[in-house]
Amino acid sequence: MEKLVALLKGNETTFEDVPGAHGDVAIFSRNLTGLSSTIGAGFKHLKKATIDWQLRYDEVVYVVSGNMFIMEDGNKIEAKEGDLYFLKKGACVTYGTDTEVKFFYSLYPINWREGKE
Repeated sequence: MEKLVALLKGNETTFEDVPGAHGDVAIFSRNLTGLSSTIGAGFKHLKKATIDWQLRYDEVVYVVSGNMFIMEDGNKIEAKEGDLYFLKKGACVTYGTDTEVKFFYSLYPINWREGKE
């Protein structure tokens, strides 16, 4: 029988470099890889770094510590610890930090590469 509840221990999280990032540190985890076929989630840690990205899914970003910004259509939207972004599929953004940030992200649908909803 498939387990319906899983505990992901923070100290067991592994990180890898963010492809295409610019700056000092840009690492991320993929905490739900292999657990769900519909939703993805993980953490990112950036230090003086930016990432250009076009979303092919809806995404929620929760700032765990530090501060960050998201640039979209020339608008800089700044967030600090405890703030939450909602980004819609199709948004073309640059996100990052001038200092340091750690944030949690979740995206839906995870199968965006397949072009299915």
